[in-house]
Amino acid sequence: MLYLPQLFEPFRPQLEATQLDYINITATPSRDEALTLTQSKFGGYPYLPADFEYPCNSRGEMMPLLAQINFEEMPALVGFPTKGLLQFYATDDEMMGMEYEYEETFPVTQEDYRVIYHPTFETHDQPRFFADIPTTASSEYDFVPGTYTLQFEKRIGYVPLHGIDCKNVFGEYYFTNLQEESVDYQENHRLSMEYYTKNGEEFIQHKVGGYANSVQEDARAMHDAVSSQLTQYQQLLQISSDDHISWGDAGVAHFFIDPIDLQALDFSRVIYYWSCG
Repeated sequence: MLYLPQLFEPFRPQLEATQLDYINITATPSRDEALTLTQSKFGGYPYLPADFEYPCNSRGEMMPLLAQINFEEMPALVGFPTKGLLQFYATDDEMMGMEYEYEETFPVTQEDYRVIYHPTFETHDQPRFFADIPTTASSEYDFVPGTYTLQFEKRIGYVPLHGIDCKNVFGEYYFTNLQEESVDYQENHRLSMEYYTKNGEEFIQHKVGGYANSVQEDARAMHDAVSSQLTQYQQLLQISSDDHISWGDAGVAHFFIDPIDLQALDFSRVIYYWSCG
């Protein structure tokens, strides 16, 4: 049975209806040479097809691999591919390639980050001539300092008690009622953490799909000019801070995609945003 703090009991039917499968990711530090090029990973060297034009940023600089998901290694998740490799690249700078002003760049151009899908790939190892390819391990910034092997587990989550996913379910009426309860930010945060932990879900975690655990304002609602278009976007990948990975001060990175694009396996309009705690 879904655990709810007393304040949220009036909303039990709506919250129980938001049950959603997602894939929890456990990231374990590893040596890059211990991983094959097609394995799922954070950091490290990517799989490179023979005709692959390596992704460069707006300044022509090669971008390191941030994450690679091999869908054959992951439990099946409704709406997501069951095969192929999905790669996430980001500029090696103090913002890790994040774009701020989506109202000026939407639809996004992915100039300083890139999301690339390889529907098929060769399983044999490629020659390791990677001297010129940057990795997050060689970066002066410690966002993803190294290479990490990934393990996947399907779990069930419920909509967060804040953010755009919650607003999409309940509308303004929900928030108005909570505000009338005079719950301050700290108490609301405490209740949210209680809601997560007692339902067996970690607030800060790496995951594919599911609801976004935003530590600040949800990127999909930050810009009025495009928020009506972004509210339909769903989470593609979340990479959180942990004992090794650090997005500023205990922050979280999110990649969001239009469900129509996901169905079409079109990752050219994925948006990327991270914020610190």
